[in-house]
Amino acid sequence: MNKSCLLRSSNKPINQSLCAIVPDERVNYLYLYHNLQGRYLELRGLSGDVNGRGGLNLKIIQKIPVILPPIEKQQQFASIAQQADKSKSVIQKALVYLNDIQSDELGKIA
Repeated sequence: MNKSCLLRSSNKPINQSLCAIVPDERVNYLYLYHNLQGRYLELRGLSGDVNGRGGLNLKIIQKIPVILPPIEKQQQFASIAQQADKSKSVIQKALVYLNDIQSDELGKIA
């Protein structure tokens, strides 16, 4: 199992090694996405292969329990998780920039 991702449309073609989960109106898709992302190691273990080459099939995916709070709480969680993702991205870009500056300065010394 690899990572999960978001498809903005349910009519996109996908490879046979991929699985699309299309939630109904009871599920905020961003809540579901972040729920599954946060359970990566758990879900990988369900694939049955410790080397990471296993896969999740429809039968396994249908048995994965997902706690569904009221939709308002799902939306609140999704909003917070999206903001955290944005903050993480900004921090990662800043770290790359600082690393570049550090490399430049060390290059001047050498």
